[in-house]
Amino acid sequence: MDQERMKKTMQDAFKSTVNMLLIFFVAYFLVGLFLPSEEEKKAQESSPIIVSTHKDDWVKYQLVDFTIKNNTDQPIVIAESQNPSEKITFEKENQQSKEFEEIQIQRDQISEVRTLEPKQSITLSFSRWNNELFGEEGDYKICLNSQSEKYCTKFALENPGVFRSVWRGIFFKPIFNILIFFVSFLPNHSLALAIFILTLIIKIILIGQSKKALVQQKKMQKVQEEIEKVRKKHAGDQQKIAEETLSVWKKHKVNPVGSFMPMFIQFPVMIALFYVVKDGLMPHNSVYLWPFLSDFSLDIVSKEFFGIFSLDDRNIWYLAVFIGLLQFVSMKLTMQKSKKVKELKKETTKKQDQMADQMKMMNTSMMYVMPLLIVFFSYNMPAAVGIYWGISTLFSIGQQLVLNREKH
Repeated sequence: MDQERMKKTMQDAFKSTVNMLLIFFVAYFLVGLFLPSEEEKKAQESSPIIVSTHKDDWVKYQLVDFTIKNNTDQPIVIAESQNPSEKITFEKENQQSKEFEEIQIQRDQISEVRTLEPKQSITLSFSRWNNELFGEEGDYKICLNSQSEKYCTKFALENPGVFRSVWRGIFFKPIFNILIFFVSFLPNHSLALAIFILTLIIKIILIGQSKKALVQQKKMQKVQEEIEKVRKKHAGDQQKIAEETLSVWKKHKVNPVGSFMPMFIQFPVMIALFYVVKDGLMPHNSVYLWPFLSDFSLDIVSKEFFGIFSLDDRNIWYLAVFIGLLQFVSMKLTMQKSKKVKELKKETTKKQDQMADQMKMMNTSMMYVMPLLIVFFSYNMPAAVGIYWGISTLFSIGQQLVLNREKH
């Protein structure tokens, strides 16, 4: 009997841990995207000027950025287009001659001039011209021509693979366009309101699946009454207990993993939203707009959250804490126990009580650990992702309150 209860305790712990690890994994993955990659050096530190990209292989429609480091004792002038002092050129390898040829494009006027002081570096990108400059696969060079010298870095541009194409086509592009569609007619072209509407639409679409998941959680709590009786009746016979437990689950149509599906569905949405807010509103991403939105300017999108903070801001502690509190309330409602189950557990032995107490402590720990993970997640992500999770959790709390009043 003790072994069986220990086995059940481990199963419950495993289920709770899976939930925790899923969220932690996504948080870790997304946070890792913010960490800077180590730039591979393209020249010796002794070079007067170093031009480098942070990777050697890029994918079509990615924003290519590059770094210029000034190792000289004199300042150099850098601008976002050709300028008299330091000329930045872009070259592509001719497939036939294998020679690099300068790419000629029609550029805008100089929008910003930067002075690069001695021993300093600067990272540049050309979002407005990115797709025009790097529109085809092949080998490229970015060069800085200074005082009759030419300093270059070389990289390759490839077509997106199957995984990236599927990701862009199924997740990023639809979410990006839906947000821009709402933004196009919302007051002040507010991205915050667009995210709120998108969250409600997703929750409404998933309302059937979410309700099934919540019902499964309630059923799991309800059938605990019968499972406790089974354990008492067949104490010591683990095989019989397992058979009867499966029979109880089948009788009540309980699926122990049925509550995971809405979480799995929302993860790609959150990741796509992360990319949209991170750099999705830059001009080069207009290539992803659907035809009827192609004339919309991404420059006019407002990232302000009602004047309080920007949606791409991170480390907003009060927002993270609030979302963590919402997660705590949601878990508190989900983990409510049946009175009959509690009464049945009172009839157990002292040793069984100790094991039940251990399981209770484990569940209580989960009730606090999960919200803390959500706080960590929300604190390190752009505010937009946290807002999406907060609205989604608030919606789930409402569903749970309604469900707790229903009889199943």
